Amino acid sequence: MLFLMGTFSMNFKETQSDFVEGWIPYIQSSLMVDLKFWMSAGTSYVNVTITFPDSGYMVSDWGTVARDGGEIWVDSEIWDWTGYSFQIITTLSHTYNLGQLDGYYTFTFKAWGNDVKSVSFTATTAQMLLETDKDVYILGENVTITLENIGTETVSIGGYPAWGIYTYPEESLVYPKIYAWLLWSLEPGENDTIIWNQYNAFTNSPVYPGMYVVRDTKGWSLSAYFTILAGNLPPTAIFTYSPTVPIVSETVTFDASSSYDPDGTIIGYSWAFGDGMIANDTGPITTYAYADAGNYSVTLYVYDDDYQPDSYTLNVTVTHGQIPVEATQELIETIETWNLPKGLEKCLTSKLDNAIHQLNKGNENVAINKLIVLINQIEALRDKKLTSDQANYLIAEIQGIKDLIHG
Repeated sequence: MLFLMGTFSMNFKETQSDFVEGWIPYIQSSLMVDLKFWMSAGTSYVNVTITFPDSGYMVSDWGTVARDGGEIWVDSEIWDWTGYSFQIITTLSHTYNLGQLDGYYTFTFKAWGNDVKSVSFTATTAQMLLETDKDVYILGENVTITLENIGTETVSIGGYPAWGIYTYPEESLVYPKIYAWLLWSLEPGENDTIIWNQYNAFTNSPVYPGMYVVRDTKGWSLSAYFTILAGNLPPTAIFTYSPTVPIVSETVTFDASSSYDPDGTIIGYSWAFGDGMIANDTGPITTYAYADAGNYSVTLYVYDDDYQPDSYTLNVTVTHGQIPVEATQELIETIETWNLPKGLEKCLTSKLDNAIHQLNKGNENVAINKLIVLINQIEALRDKKLTSDQANYLIAEIQGIKDLIHG
């Protein structure tokens, strides 16, 4: 009979007949412990993950974070079951909140007072900037609030926005009433901007004059103070006109209906049409016709019920219309039927195209000068590359286009 000598475990850690199953303290190998450090919204965290060879282990106490200078540690209690256990690799994980740190630190994970594994890291307080676009506002004026990451690391943020507006010194929250619970982040150099319209979300009414403060809600200790004063906001002047490319003697409609006063009423409209003519107290809509082609700077002046002014200017181009352009285009088409050498044809038509381009831009004088130059060039080509009849025809047509431009 053959006997095999050796150990037969059948998934038991011990097989002695007199062994009593139970939990005993256990210190895990550092090779089976993983430490990961990260920061979020200015707070430092370390995650500990322990890998066990079977199911017979537990952590009854992950320990409390302790700190002495740059040394941070936790002392855990890990147990090993001496009896039967499933041969399945298991992991247990726990995250420690280390608070807001600034500097170089070493975190040590301990078990039963013994060092298991350490990780060193540099923590920096989140470098964030919270500011408003001004220090003093008139009642009803928009307040622009900007949160900027001025550091070198991405900052993860929970909840939006990351600040609140409070009365000062009462510290009564006026905005926002509801925070959006979402996870977002700001990359280095990136900012988030919100425009507040001085509305109290809790009372459903505009705020009162006084002092206010914007404070972050993430523990960064950021604040921006500003004051709202009772006073008058200036009006905003703006207008449109039609048609967009008017011609000489055509009626142009100027419409300032979009002008507004944020805290009152506009009571006066005046216009300067750019040709020396002005019109006062016209109301928001007026009309005008130009006697000559050209480019004109049209300015609208408004004032509100507190006599605060504002102005707005647009450039208006007035042309002679399409008659000179059409005549020039017809001349180009005629030249293309003459079967001239391609180089000569291109020379003539390109100069006429250039004149059309200047006409469409409202530059009549520039177009006329180019036509005069072209007439001189045609004279130089007479009886050489152009017949006398062709030269006479071109010069007569171009002179006629000049007369059309002059009106």
